[in-house]
Amino acid sequence: MLKRSNLPRLIGLGLFAVIIWRLDSQRTVEVLANASLSIVAIAFLLNLPAVALKALRWRWVLRAQGISYGVIPSSLAYFGSIFIGLLTPGRLGEFIKAVHVSRDCGVPSGRAFSSVL
Repeated sequence: MLKRSNLPRLIGLGLFAVIIWRLDSQRTVEVLANASLSIVAIAFLLNLPAVALKALRWRWVLRAQGISYGVIPSSLAYFGSIFIGLLTPGRLGEFIKAVHVSRDCGVPSGRAFSSVL
């Protein structure tokens, strides 16, 4: 039986499947073959601390609201919001963070949404 809490994960997997299905695999291989591995690795490594700092900043906003949310859950919620934000218009991914906080911490949705607005 499908749980309601699994619905966002299934939607994410479905979107990922659509992207892979629509992907021009030959062109992707060409681009990856021509990419500088060192530059890609540096860009990846520089993104990790940037996202970690943003997740910490968001945790401070939550803490100011009296919401306790762990480092790992907040980081995972932030990465999830980035993924959805890249797939949707209008930075809708930011609201995914509020959904995570509301579900994980049991706070009202309005209070959780105020942390991302």
